[in-house]
Amino acid sequence: MATATKQKTKKSGGALSVILKLILSSVIAFAVFYIFLPPINPLAIEFWVFLTAVLAIYLVPFGLAGVFKVYTLPGSAARVELSPKTKSRGYKVMIIVVLIPIAVMIIGGIISSTFFNAKKYADVIDVTEANFADDMDETENVTNIALMDTDSAVIIGNRALGSLSDVVSQYILNGTYTQINFQGAPKKLSVLEYDGFFKWLGNRENGIPGYVMVDPVYNTAEYKKLTKEIKYAESGYFGDDLMRKLRFDYPTKIFGNVAFEVDEDGNPYYIVACMSPRVGLFGAYDVSEVIIFNPCEGNSAIISVGEVPQWVDIVYDGYLAEDKYNWHGTLSGGFWNSIIGNKGCKQTTDDFGYLMHDDDVWYYTGVTSVTGDASNIGFILSNARTGEYKYYAVVGAEEYSAMSAAEGEVQHMNYKASFPALINVSGEAT
Repeated sequence: MATATKQKTKKSGGALSVILKLILSSVIAFAVFYIFLPPINPLAIEFWVFLTAVLAIYLVPFGLAGVFKVYTLPGSAARVELSPKTKSRGYKVMIIVVLIPIAVMIIGGIISSTFFNAKKYADVIDVTEANFADDMDETENVTNIALMDTDSAVIIGNRALGSLSDVVSQYILNGTYTQINFQGAPKKLSVLEYDGFFKWLGNRENGIPGYVMVDPVYNTAEYKKLTKEIKYAESGYFGDDLMRKLRFDYPTKIFGNVAFEVDEDGNPYYIVACMSPRVGLFGAYDVSEVIIFNPCEGNSAIISVGEVPQWVDIVYDGYLAEDKYNWHGTLSGGFWNSIIGNKGCKQTTDDFGYLMHDDDVWYYTGVTSVTGDASNIGFILSNARTGEYKYYAVVGAEEYSAMSAAEGEVQHMNYKASFPALINVSGEAT
């Protein structure tokens, strides 16, 4: 009778131990998800990394930590070997389960690589050859050119904020400025952010009161106070964090670029690009959908790229625009040609500027041969809203060469050149 009681107690204790381990593992797994916010989508590498971590979190309490054993012998270096108990079937199953998502990432990366899919990468975009003089209006006055770069916008924006004592003591400007076309004129936007955890804690009920709009033509900045404050922000914590709100609203979406914009009435929105691989499992990520998120109300809508309203300016970021053209320019002749022959291979310079045209924001950057000379064979324009590409065959100096030449003209002043602005002077790209 006593033996039966002991066996019953042992079974009860074992079941309780299993339940406690499962509860603890679930809490840790949710904490990992809550902090890192991976998409629950098998087409995202982050998902497989998260899955690997979750499997380890659940299996370690049941003995996975004892899979490896460190042996140290006198006079020799330590070595790691499989523990003798891993010969059991249960431990082998544990190891295989953890290795499965790792194998998926490795195999998925290989089958999605440019080595096997050069043509698919090259065909991600279509590039139209165009005439610059026909497409772009002539610039008649230097005063109409948006010459301000982001670093200068930061300085001017901080000045505008510094004059508001009730705001500057609690908030700071987001270091990122979004280039938009607002009511027919180029503007740079930066939203206010909480200045740390305690400023968020003390102001979260009131929210973020506004944003700064910078005019890059006239070098002025204006603080815009909102009628309804922003609740969800990058500097928010817990449920007020912008990305956490988006992740819980859209758990399966792979987020790309997130841009702060305003509509034509000055109402704030976050434009969130949702990505999908165009090649294999993890290759050639491109924008497939767009989330338009209202940070004041917390509501949003998800739409296809072709349905994005005209007032939205930034769907594709400039770095993605460059990457896609580089795939097209270097891989059109095949993978090995991009490595060895380089016949017909061309690439963008490693930066880009902005150009306003037809109420849209366009990225522009020079195109040069992969041999690395200091001249351009042309340049491209890429529409930041639609993803359209245009190529202009214009031979000239590469942008950084032009910047160095400009600095040489005023070297005694110790000035530094920003990335050039592209304009039409008497029909010539200048």
